[in-house]
Amino acid sequence: MKFVRPSIKPVALGEIAQKFNSSTTQTDQKITGITHNTKSVEKGDLFVALGGEKNHGAQFVAEAKANGAVAVLTDSIGAKVIGESDLPVLVLENTRHLLGEISSFVFGNPSHFLQVFGITGTNGKTTAAWLMRAGLEKCGIKTSLLGTAGISIGGTNLPSARTTPEAPELQALLALALEKGSKAVSMEVSSHALSFERINGTRFTCAGFTNLSQDHLDFHKNMDNYFAAKAQLFTAQYAQKAVITNIDSWGKKLIAKTQIPFVTLGGDVESDWRVTDITAALGHVYFEVIDPRKKPYKVTLSFAGAFNAFNAALVIAMAGQIGLEAKEFITGIKDTQIPGRMQPIVVAGAALGIVDYAHTPEAIDNVLSALRKQTNGKLIVVLGAGGNRDSEKRPFMGAASEKYADTLIVTDDNPRDEDPSLIRKALIGGLKDKTKLVEISSRESAIQEAVNLSTSSDTIAVLGKGHETTQETAGRVVDFDDANYLLKFLQEKFGK
Repeated sequence: MKFVRPSIKPVALGEIAQKFNSSTTQTDQKITGITHNTKSVEKGDLFVALGGEKNHGAQFVAEAKANGAVAVLTDSIGAKVIGESDLPVLVLENTRHLLGEISSFVFGNPSHFLQVFGITGTNGKTTAAWLMRAGLEKCGIKTSLLGTAGISIGGTNLPSARTTPEAPELQALLALALEKGSKAVSMEVSSHALSFERINGTRFTCAGFTNLSQDHLDFHKNMDNYFAAKAQLFTAQYAQKAVITNIDSWGKKLIAKTQIPFVTLGGDVESDWRVTDITAALGHVYFEVIDPRKKPYKVTLSFAGAFNAFNAALVIAMAGQIGLEAKEFITGIKDTQIPGRMQPIVVAGAALGIVDYAHTPEAIDNVLSALRKQTNGKLIVVLGAGGNRDSEKRPFMGAASEKYADTLIVTDDNPRDEDPSLIRKALIGGLKDKTKLVEISSRESAIQEAVNLSTSSDTIAVLGKGHETTQETAGRVVDFDDANYLLKFLQEKFGK
């Protein structure tokens, strides 16, 4: 993602040193930005030289200076690497830990002047974040959006490189949102962002928890570590209030340990907010949510998936945590469409196409169980798995697909640096009945074959990449949009 800068009041280097208990020469040097990426450096920046696994950022100070850096922040090891320098050097230990707070300070502590809503969990973050923005906007609160499926700041759309930006980028985007007139920000918070402390320096008005299931265990190693990373958001360090969805054991565990004020959301009478009477129809979900005062509200969503009732109810409850009227907020989310999340691809007289980002066993189960109930004919599933990501979940992804699919076409997703054939083999390894299986390495050909096998009464679910518009194989990135290919092949077969 291109590093987007707001216009800010310059900060003296001496102010930063004093604020964070350090000292430096040239205290009057004005700082107009901050970054730890030499390629993102702009004139007037404070360059943060962090220690890494292989290299130390201090080795790249000359490059940072050439790009416009006017000062350096590093640790004692970095200071030794730099040695004598004509740039002022500010030395602090734990620079990674402090990066978010320092970035926030440089950009004017923007989250202090915004209502920031942070949503975390394995599945549903993007859907919830988009619904949160739509509901807030309906309530007259201009809201920016940060997440996996894109960034929208004051009506300007930007690409998203990761679910939660790095600390300097995050603070710059929050400051830009404030500059563009936003009063609130709805954002996804990933477990990686919490582990790498990217959100340090950010004050969340309300945090929301969707659910937890197997994902990212290549990084976290086990579910307890994964949960511990997510749970950090629900502490006074970050959030003032919270809403916790109580539909799995991890939600119950989070409820037991959370110390900040929170309300619960679930399907049972013990929950503060209760979801009931969920009805899924083709392209819609209808349900009722009952608030803590036992007042019921009817809710309609314009996309499929009964599981999305809980994603929607989560943000309704989060809005309730700041005192917003639920009825108006609910009106705002009714017609929201989210790219790559149960995204319908409709051609008259053709099979129904669905593109979804589902790439965990639980998400695949949720999506396909919903589509199975709404499909009169065959359910044809196209599935791959990303390379350089949690490999342990792949057989379970295959098994979750097999449970509902009449035909399962295993193909490539983003193989990245892995052998694509071995990724496909791992997915297929979870299957009990291989008579349903078709293996096609080319994702384009796999989508085309799904359409070729379909009739007008069928549903084709293309899973894994969702909103993504590229495919990465062995370091090569090419344009690839599941929705575009699915639409093209449906039109070719069924169009008149």
